[in-house]
Order: sequence, then structure tokens, then C-alpha cells
Amino acid sequence: MTQIRVELPEALTSMPVKAFLTQHEGISSTQWKRIKHSGTFRVGGILCNAARTEVRTGDIITFDIVRPSDIEPEDLPLDIRYEDNYLLIVNKPAGQLVHPTTKEAHSTLGNAVLYWYKAHGEHHAYHPVHRLDRNTSGLVLIAKVPQVQYKLTPRHGEGK
Repeated sequence: MTQIRVELPEALTSMPVKAFLTQHEGISSTQWKRIKHSGTFRVGGILCNAARTEVRTGDIITFDIVRPSDIEPEDLPLDIRYEDNYLLIVNKPAGQLVHPTTKEAHSTLGNAVLYWYKAHGEHHAYHPVHRLDRNTSGLVLIAKVPQVQYKLTPRHGEGK
């Protein structure tokens, strides 16, 4: 369950929740659609229609948009170099895929990361910010929440 505390700029007394989430929290339009249709959107603990909700400074927004993953968690070695509530940085060994494929669904970094989350009681989907080729070793940045992945991924046409 994602929980966000609303902090609006002083000039604003309220704003539509969609505008707040997309402008201030990095929620993509795809994520917004999932939030809007999740049936779990709440403000201050009260179930609301996300499409018609205005938020104010101090409001607590909660929603759950974690979707079931096709990636099967596997207990594999995982060389974690950094972890916090939003990010995981893992040293990927050469020879390992970042994502499962239709031909190779096991022994990937995705399988190992999802096992790590499960073993530590965390409920995240797999959101790598970038990829490395199979035969390349190195650090892979993994976002624990989709809005962090969205903010860190270069956007088309923005040149960031």
C-alpha cells in the first residue's frame, strides 16, 4: 500500500488529486489510470472516487496498485550495494539476465529481487530503471515503487 502525505505550495488551498500526483509525485498517466480504477484510493482513510477528489495540505492519500507479477521469486545470490525505502542497487554478475524472457524465465535478476522482497516482508513489483546486457556485470538501479522508476527513466523528447 502506497501512502503519500500532501504538501501543496502556499498559494494553493486545494487541487485535483490527479494534478497533485502527476505534478508533485511523479505518477505517470498509466499509473494514474491504475490508481483511479483500483478501488483502493483513500483520503484520510475514507474510500473516495479518485477522479473527483480534491486534496489539501495535510491530507494522507493511500492506494494499492501492486499487480501480480509473472516473475517467480527464486532464492539466488544477490549482491546488494545500497537499499532504502525507494531504491535498491544491485551488482549484477555477468551471465545473468536482468528480466525473464519467454525462453528463460528463471535465474534472472528479477527472480532474485522478488525473492529478496518476499523474504523481507516487502511487497513491491520489479521496476529496474535500466538494463545491462547478459554478459555485462555492473550496478543496476531498481525502483521499489513505480513513480520512482518513472521519475528516473529518461522521457521521450525531454533529453534528460
